[in-house]
Amino acid sequence: LLKLIYCVGVDCIVSPVIYLKTGQSTRFGGNMSFFDGIPKKYEPFLIKKKFAKGEPIIFREENNENIYAIDSGEVIVYMSDSNGGFSIIARYGPGDIFGELEMFCDGVMTSDVRAVSECRTTSLHKQYLFDWLQDDFTQTQKLLRHFAENMRKHGLLASKMSVLSVKQRVAETILSY
Repeated sequence: LLKLIYCVGVDCIVSPVIYLKTGQSTRFGGNMSFFDGIPKKYEPFLIKKKFAKGEPIIFREENNENIYAIDSGEVIVYMSDSNGGFSIIARYGPGDIFGELEMFCDGVMTSDVRAVSECRTTSLHKQYLFDWLQDDFTQTQKLLRHFAENMRKHGLLASKMSVLSVKQRVAETILSY
């Protein structure tokens, strides 16, 4: 388990690499999918996939052009190093979305995403997402709320971690996992 906590000194303060179970802020209405209520004209472009436990979904630094919603199962988002260590950035379950940052932030590289249980996802290419958001202000507001909640969550996490010692951060991580 300690190999999962790849966090030394100040790195934990400035980066949300310590995982705390807070998944509710990324969900859209409980277990409601981000894609619930998508207009019929975009339904043919939804891609449904099943991933086995341990199977990669996105590889680090690949060009991701899709937003994903988790229909069932769980995934982890993590960063790995050349020594075989890794840091869990986030853990997502049904109703959560991932892959959205690359669409809105130039230069953001993807992290590794892997299924930690059998997992089903629905994804949509950014071209269709942008068209949908342009047509549907309510969905645009939901996505903006998602971004704002995540900024708040990570800001609070960084603040919380900045006042803890390294030992306390490691203990917090172990207890929250």
